[in-house]
Amino acid sequence: MFCLFLSNHLEKEIIATNGNRYDVNLVERTRTSAYWIEPTSHIRRSKWFYSTPKQPRFAPFDETTDEILEVINSFIKTFGF
Repeated sequence: MFCLFLSNHLEKEIIATNGNRYDVNLVERTRTSAYWIEPTSHIRRSKWFYSTPKQPRFAPFDETTDEILEVINSFIKTFGF
């Protein structure tokens, strides 16, 4: 079901988010406002986040690092390290 949902959205490439206030381009990884003028923002898909003492707010890792962390996590779960 989730794969079908995701594949339907990828075919569209652009989906509405935040109550239809923003359009997200899944291919370009950008978000633009639908009703007002503001700079386009970049988005990331990530399962892993980090924070630093100087930046207590959580921020997502870049997609490459996220993929590496997923492989490591999968390995640890499989072999129990």
